[in-house]
Amino acid sequence: MNTNQLTDTIAAYLSAKQNLLILGSPGMGKSALIVDGINRAGLSYAIINGAICDPLDSKGALFVDKDSREAHYAPIGILNDILDGKVDVVLLDDLTQSPMSVQNSFMQWVHARMIGDRRIPDNVRFIAAGNRPEDRAGVQAMNAALGDRFTMVHAEPDHRACVAW
Repeated sequence: MNTNQLTDTIAAYLSAKQNLLILGSPGMGKSALIVDGINRAGLSYAIINGAICDPLDSKGALFVDKDSREAHYAPIGILNDILDGKVDVVLLDDLTQSPMSVQNSFMQWVHARMIGDRRIPDNVRFIAAGNRPEDRAGVQAMNAALGDRFTMVHAEPDHRACVAW
């Protein structure tokens, strides 16, 4: 799929509120195309780079309630905006470079639609980007349960289409 086709596909998946995973070579502009598509749709977004996350980043900060003595996760930073419905699209960037433990933590977001013990609002959509194993860019084996929650699209660099874009 070239740049023009990818832009149309992103728009279609955003409007249908379906999850999309775009795979392609490093540096071809996958993330920039996704952000452009999100902006064109007039949606807000958050970029979470799984390659530099820790699994606990997906839940927040652990704290113990002094009265009940129960442990809970308190969402921090952008997680609060996602949970408050202020973010329409979560871009899981470099998903295929994310360690398996991080992919497993994102599974709770995408499949269960939960961050810690709080529900992710229905307006939130997920789009992911990553490299392919043949790119030798530090790609990890993809968690099949997580991968099955996305429609995978393979993007090919097309310099003419990119220049036109």
